[in-house]
Amino acid sequence: MNSCRTRYALKYRILGWLGLVVFVPPLFIPWEKNAGLAIGILSFFILLSIYSLIEGNGTLEITPQKIIEHRLYGRYGIGWDEIEKIRYSIDGDWVPFESMVLEGQHRRLKIPGPRDWGGAGAAESRRWFFDEVRRRGLEIENAPRAAFEFSKNARLS
Repeated sequence: MNSCRTRYALKYRILGWLGLVVFVPPLFIPWEKNAGLAIGILSFFILLSIYSLIEGNGTLEITPQKIIEHRLYGRYGIGWDEIEKIRYSIDGDWVPFESMVLEGQHRRLKIPGPRDWGGAGAAESRRWFFDEVRRRGLEIENAPRAAFEFSKNARLS
């Protein structure tokens, strides 16, 4: 087998749909005057829910040459030979969210952490990922700021 593919965990999609179910209906309540703040707050949470749905519909493909992230709005990737550092972050109490940042010289790919990989190929993807990390001698450093970084110069198409 030349590659391993996995979906992101279901919790992103569940949180997105739950947010829409909770925050959209109040928009249709007849509001008194000066309800701009309430509508603004609801709109903010609706946008967060939509963002969660979009981000939760990604897949991750791990090949011997590179890691490719497939999103609704494009493909992003970084080659194993380009990775110099891997940073990891886990946040949240009830629903933990993991983030990993794979950094090269002028590239950075942010992906969800291994516990957030779901679907049929999740276990195999984790095994492939950690085998390759071990084989290349890369260290995974704990860095809380990894949760707030974005991919940089990693767009493939």
